[in-house]
Amino acid sequence: MISDVVGRRKRRKAGGLRLALPVATVLVFALSFTTPSYADHHGPSCNLKVTPNNGGVPLPVVASGSCTAANSDQNSIVQMSLDWGDGSAPVTTSQSQITAGHTFTQAGKFQVVLTGTDSNQDTGSASQMVKATAGPPPPPPPPPPTPTLTCNLGVSPSSGQAPLTVNVSTSCSDSADQSVSILVSFGDGFYLSGANVGHTYVNSGSFHVSVVASDKAGNTFKPASQTVAVSFGPALFVGISGGKIAEFNKSGTLQHTLNSNQGGSMTGMAFDASGNLYATNFTANTVSKFNPDGTLLGTFGSGYNCKPESIVFDSAGNAYVGETGCSHALLRFDAYGNLTASYTVATEAEGSDWIDLAPDGCTLFYTSQGASVLRFDACGKRQLPPFSSSLKEGLALGLLQDGGALVANLDNIIRLDSAGRTISTYVASGEKCWASLTLDSDRSSFWAADYCTSDVIRFDLTSGNQVFKFNTGTPANTVFGLAEGPPAAAQSPAAGPFVASPAAATIGAGQSASFALALTASPDAVGRNVSFSCANLPLGSACSFSPGTLTAPNGTTDVNLTITTSAASSAWIRFESRRILSYGFWLPLALAVMAGDATIRKKRARLLAVLLLVALLMLLLSLFACSGAQTTTTTTTTPAVPAAPLAGTATPAGAYTVIVRAHAGTTESSTAVLLTVQ
Repeated sequence: MISDVVGRRKRRKAGGLRLALPVATVLVFALSFTTPSYADHHGPSCNLKVTPNNGGVPLPVVASGSCTAANSDQNSIVQMSLDWGDGSAPVTTSQSQITAGHTFTQAGKFQVVLTGTDSNQDTGSASQMVKATAGPPPPPPPPPPTPTLTCNLGVSPSSGQAPLTVNVSTSCSDSADQSVSILVSFGDGFYLSGANVGHTYVNSGSFHVSVVASDKAGNTFKPASQTVAVSFGPALFVGISGGKIAEFNKSGTLQHTLNSNQGGSMTGMAFDASGNLYATNFTANTVSKFNPDGTLLGTFGSGYNCKPESIVFDSAGNAYVGETGCSHALLRFDAYGNLTASYTVATEAEGSDWIDLAPDGCTLFYTSQGASVLRFDACGKRQLPPFSSSLKEGLALGLLQDGGALVANLDNIIRLDSAGRTISTYVASGEKCWASLTLDSDRSSFWAADYCTSDVIRFDLTSGNQVFKFNTGTPANTVFGLAEGPPAAAQSPAAGPFVASPAAATIGAGQSASFALALTASPDAVGRNVSFSCANLPLGSACSFSPGTLTAPNGTTDVNLTITTSAASSAWIRFESRRILSYGFWLPLALAVMAGDATIRKKRARLLAVLLLVALLMLLLSLFACSGAQTTTTTTTTPAVPAAPLAGTATPAGAYTVIVRAHAGTTESSTAVLLTVQ
């Protein structure tokens, strides 16, 4: 029984096994077609590293990481996102690697998470904690770089004897590459704008040359000023024969000999504002010009009637020349040698021999080798009463600061007071031909030359005593003129920077040029009335200012300068055409004379010859009467304004340096503009 039961159990178990195996096989086979494997459902695996992962704020970090798909053969990373955990925008990329930087600006713990997404849209991630601790506030960002302006200043020479010409060169560098404006102050009230400029010092002293440079950004640069030391050692110039001038020092030692190359007798001499020496040549009928180092620059002016004997300059740069012979006219020239006026003046034994100009810029004192010191008003074009009539034979003269005058009176030298009365007489043993004299720079003495002995003596002005004496070493009767120079001019404090912009203009004759001037008043000039003037104007030109005068403000004020030139006038031609045509009646008269028989024609021909000669003389006289050389045409009303041009004269072509001055009480500033006339 027991065996049967066991047998039946074994048979049932075996049958169950036989049935279970096929069923399991079917289930496995079915599942393999309906459900994916668990391995295919795994997301990407990622790694992340943040360096550093702690520190004080602001904390800059760099995160680098990568993600790999679970089944790289059938799957790939399509996007990675890096979240910094502080609310800032995440960094995303379609690559499987990433490197990014970030700065944590607040303290705290921040979970930086890198998330990768594969092509099955499964995701994986990696993270790292970053701890940012509180620290000092970050430094402010550096300011943007400011444009820099640097300059180098060169002054040459830095010392010398007046008149001393100095050149200033300035080179500037601007980091912003902007245009730079440069203003040069020469320390004596003269200003110019430009990188390379020059100026002549006529006074002694220590002058500080300084430069102010500025760019459009408002940057300025003031390099250290350089000092120019100017000494004053005036020489004594003696006009001698042979067209020469002997230059002596005050000890009577010959220094140089200047040669006009004209021959003849050198008589009167004068210096312009730049220290150039001008000397009249009595015999050669010329005026020679020498620069401060004695180099001959050529002749000055033309149209001298004959025997120019003396020359003097006014403050505007005009030259007056006195003439001994021919017309005896007193001539005026502009600074460039152009004849601007001819004055017919009263004379005695000779012409307008030795002249000097009063401080008013209008009154000319002159001698005529007679008993008088005569006077002429060049501004009003009128003869004035004689200043004195107590001379024996008036020769060279020089005006004194007290309004009086010194006059070489042949046998002696006399001093006149401001009323023309003789108050002193100067004599020296053995000297009897006093023909020339000049004031010494100390203003307390003067030099005089004896024509007959060629001696030069220095007299004390007050006592009349002889201070010094020397002989020129030239033969008797060969010393004709004396001049000490260049004379030192009075130096006034500056009225402030005064410049023109632009400082040059080119025009044609008959046109006008305008210059914009800027005056920045100095403390001494503020509140004072300011007036303006020009010097060294060319022939036939005039200057005007707008406004003409002003009250100097505390700051910069603008003034407009206009220089007007003149063109050739056809008025003279029209006038002369009418005059010449008026003689047309002579032609029919000549034809009538030639009619008739031979005897009548011969008589009439003689009459015609006489009439034609008279007509020719009348024509020549009319032409001569209209020439500028013999006609007073000046229209000057003040010393600073030049004479009107002679009839029919145009402003000559050339380049002209015009000096412009601003006067404010006891202060004065000046600058220069370049006018080119084509």
